Amino acid sequence: MHYRISRDDQEYGPYTIEELTQYVSEGSLLPNDYVHNGMEWLHLSEFLKNPHKAEASMHSISSVANAKPDWKSSKSRGSGGESNNGCLSLVGDIIDWFW
Repeated sequence: MHYRISRDDQEYGPYTIEELTQYVSEGSLLPNDYVHNGMEWLHLSEFLKNPHKAEASMHSISSVANAKPDWKSSKSRGSGGESNNGCLSLVGDIIDWFW
């Protein structure tokens, strides 16, 4: 994953975690510079304490965002095509009607 750095209203990067660590040790990047971890801007020193935390969060978010509903198994039909699952089943009924 690559990260952007912000200092004095200027953005730099993208950089890998390894590059960030190296640039901080060289003094090219400062601990109070900001890094965007994919979700928010943090002080670089705070980010480098646990850099993989943001990466894990991003994977969790993308997993949920990419999840596909299973229309057939989420429906529970009663008599006359009525559904016990509210809106999801109604949407499923509409899709079934068109197919």
